[in-house]
Amino acid sequence: MKKWALYEDALPVLERLKEQGWIHAIVSNHVPELQDILNYLGLTDMISAVINSSWEGYEKPHPQLYQIALQKVGNPARVERQEI
Repeated sequence: MKKWALYEDALPVLERLKEQGWIHAIVSNHVPELQDILNYLGLTDMISAVINSSWEGYEKPHPQLYQIALQKVGNPARVERQEI
């Protein structure tokens, strides 16, 4: 896990956005251990939902993966997407 690291401003920015009402979700084609990585990085309190293709059975860009993500965050009226 030591190869994973956050930018030093990542947590403060996520916290500020969460305080402003933003809901953070991760939609990823990643390994099943993604949740362990997020725990290690201290992100679990900032992320409302983690949608991982290895858990859901669909890979991006399959529309069903995004439908699962929307359901897990309460089907918000507005969604903004950020690729990293």
